[in-house]
Amino acid sequence: GSCVCGQTIYEYTGEYSSPPGVVACHCNACRKTSGSNRSLNLVVPVGSVTVNPGSPEKLVTRKGDSGKDVVYHSCGNCGSIMYADPALFPDDLWLKIGLLDD
Repeated sequence: GSCVCGQTIYEYTGEYSSPPGVVACHCNACRKTSGSNRSLNLVVPVGSVTVNPGSPEKLVTRKGDSGKDVVYHSCGNCGSIMYADPALFPDDLWLKIGLLDD
């Protein structure tokens, strides 16, 4: 996947499940960052995503509706949120489906 400007590129290196784990999150943070009434996310295991070296990745931590932290991985140039690491689900990363290239 990649951000809107194309400067931050990440790769999912794990296995795909069938059917894939998909979450349509309606929390306040997902609604506001997506500009929609929900954010569609592909759920993958922690450690299965690598960001290309030299990509201007930026990490921002916010509280989710659960009160637990969510770490957002975004492009340091254009600000696109590429995936989230929610403390509520410590084994998962949530890839923003709209930014997947394949």
